[in-house]
Amino acid sequence: MGKKVRGKQYEEIRSHHRYIAVILLIPIITFNYKPEQISVIDNRKLAELPTVTSDTPVTDLIKELNSYVNDRIGLRDYFITSSVILQDKLFGVLVHPLYTNGKEGYVFLKLNPQLTDFDYINEFVDFVAKLQDYCRQRNAVFLFSLEPSKQIVYEQYLPEGVNYKNDRLEVMLKGLAEKKINYVYTAPALIEASKELKVYNVKYDAGHWNDHGAFVGISIILKNLQNNYPSLSLPKKEDYDISYELRTSLPVSYHPIREEVPVYTLKNPQTVRLDTYKDEIKLNETGWYYSYCLNPNKPTAPKILVFMGSYFLGKEKYIAESFSKTVFVHSYKNIQDIDYYFNIFQPDIVLFQTVDYATKDLYYPLNLIRDVEYSPAYNTMENLPTADFASVAAKTGQEWRKVALDSDRQLVDFTIPVSGDRISYAYAQINDEFYDFRVVSQQGEQMISITLDKNIILSARSMQIILISADKTMQRKIPLDFGLK
Repeated sequence: MGKKVRGKQYEEIRSHHRYIAVILLIPIITFNYKPEQISVIDNRKLAELPTVTSDTPVTDLIKELNSYVNDRIGLRDYFITSSVILQDKLFGVLVHPLYTNGKEGYVFLKLNPQLTDFDYINEFVDFVAKLQDYCRQRNAVFLFSLEPSKQIVYEQYLPEGVNYKNDRLEVMLKGLAEKKINYVYTAPALIEASKELKVYNVKYDAGHWNDHGAFVGISIILKNLQNNYPSLSLPKKEDYDISYELRTSLPVSYHPIREEVPVYTLKNPQTVRLDTYKDEIKLNETGWYYSYCLNPNKPTAPKILVFMGSYFLGKEKYIAESFSKTVFVHSYKNIQDIDYYFNIFQPDIVLFQTVDYATKDLYYPLNLIRDVEYSPAYNTMENLPTADFASVAAKTGQEWRKVALDSDRQLVDFTIPVSGDRISYAYAQINDEFYDFRVVSQQGEQMISITLDKNIILSARSMQIILISADKTMQRKIPLDFGLK
């Protein structure tokens, strides 16, 4: 009898060991080896397998390997979520990679030590000044809109003991004023509106304003644009059906909540969202959002190009009704290519929108915004004397027309070699419009490149390429022959 009991106990122990072994093996079996992975739960790129060279310090290698394993281990999201829920239930503490609890049930984005990168902020302001100069030289209105984070509007609900003082924001606002940049900071209007309604949700989507807040903030932005376009219409509350939808978890999280959030729906939308340039327009992997809206009922209204951050995702419903054409381009790592987008869309207004916490190197890399230089508008060069210092091939016009005719894409890239002396800038004059080339070097050969809608080429009555000498003292005008009879 004793032997049977001991045998049974032995089998039970072996069975438990097997279960434990399986549990321990699951995270290993489900290890995430795939490159370029994004964590949904903490909304960031996962660590990659480190590259090892003969010069790699052992301590750095160990640190990078540790980060890689911690990020890629199987069931990571499950264990994080379970821990978050348990600690919230037991202690009322939200221990989460993205969120933290405030007072009276408010949830905020994780409160990290405040940045003191004032040199970066000054460079960012200088960059915004470059954008404004670029637009104004081309007779386009420029507006920079800065939105506040939730903790600025609802500072009174921050956790006990948190003293939120955003010195870098004050540095930015001062710099914008000193540079005479046309800007709007929507925080005062949102703080005032928050006395009567929730402009950010209590819990859900702690990183963005809700539809109440978007309506308030965007109304302020459009009101500023009325300074240049007095007839510009503003959104009205009565234009929308306002309902409430239940949210049961925090975004990019499995943390359970129950909150009804406001949803604005246009009653009679006049704009049409089109697929124009979809899958063709150049977008950085970080700044992936793009939309193109046409308003057939307002053909004479201005065209607006909006470089937007995440606060504007899906917010065409507050803007597009006021314009003849509205284009949204995600600003992150795209805004520095304003000349590319300006050539394509030829806007009357350029709006650059972002939120205070996104003004950092992660979203607007310092090397891109500091080093970027834009061509001055041709009207600043048009009085230069002409000279024969450089040229492009005589058959360029015919080649361009053939490329446009043969292309199955709406946007066509053109690159042309330039012979002769070095040049500083280049422009295409097509009918009465001017477009900026980029001057590049390929294997020591100077080239000029541009992206245009092929219909601009196919409908051209006349076209010439204008080259500016390296010392900016001369110009060369080269009419193009399209081979048309």
